[in-house]
Amino acid sequence: MWDGSGTKEQFLCHMMTMRETLGGMGLFLRHEEVEAKVRDENEKLNLEQQSKQIKEEILANAVTNADKEKAKTSVKKHAKNVKTRKEAITAAEEEVSEAMAKIFSTTGNFFRGDGKTPWDKIVTEQTERDPWVDLRGVEHRG
Repeated sequence: MWDGSGTKEQFLCHMMTMRETLGGMGLFLRHEEVEAKVRDENEKLNLEQQSKQIKEEILANAVTNADKEKAKTSVKKHAKNVKTRKEAITAAEEEVSEAMAKIFSTTGNFFRGDGKTPWDKIVTEQTERDPWVDLRGVEHRG
């Protein structure tokens, strides 16, 4: 626990110990996993959008009714998949926000008294604003 008193070196040691503890709790790993999930879902969305665009071009150039119907069906399928991917991205981004909030709230447990007030101010400024920016510079909804 950091109570706001001590040297800069002691505070630094406290912060390093706190970071190791948070890492041991798996909080950073969880955040990295959900960040990877967002990236993965974005890649899948891009591929699905490209596939849909190709099928739309095929539909535009189809000559026979059978080809047009086949292409329409394919376009509808890809449009549905695009919507599903966007929903998955939204859900994964929520998981990222929850993981980051867990890190912030757990970090607050390592402070008390005069040491807690500055941390609470930082968390309030970073998480209750809309939007807020995390430690890596990524913008999130508040």
